[in-house]
Amino acid sequence: MPSKNLLILGALTPRRAQIVDMRKRLAAQINARKKQSVPADVESLDEDLKTVLKIQIGTLDRRSESVIAQEETSAAKAKLLRSIPGIGPVSAVMLIADRPELDGMTAGEVAAVPHYSGSMRGRRGDRRRAPSRAACVVHRRTCRHLSQSGSYAGRIAA
Repeated sequence: MPSKNLLILGALTPRRAQIVDMRKRLAAQINARKKQSVPADVESLDEDLKTVLKIQIGTLDRRSESVIAQEETSAAKAKLLRSIPGIGPVSAVMLIADRPELDGMTAGEVAAVPHYSGSMRGRRGDRRRAPSRAACVVHRRTCRHLSQSGSYAGRIAA
């Protein structure tokens, strides 16, 4: 059974992704409206909404960081994941929330996790799989980064 903090992260992570997607759609709409003659009041509404979304993303990021900091093992996992080149705070939170099975895996087991190649690049694909694809990329990076240690769990415990 996942811990309370893991359940909270599991709720925060998809919400953040939803808001980021809203921000992307808004940016596309703003760009489309720039090609048209848009009244100034509509532009100010767009900017206000963009600001609200940015604030909400920041709030979710801070909340996720505080949830991770509350649990020693999660904080250690986050620190270790962030030490991997290309893994930042958002990716670390996503992995901790979505891939709790990383705890007991050796580097070889992490490498054996099924992953997607770049064959879908440039195609729309199934958006619901995107977090899984990102996690698999991170798994491979983790394996390369931790190959000298032999065990991911051993590194977290240290």
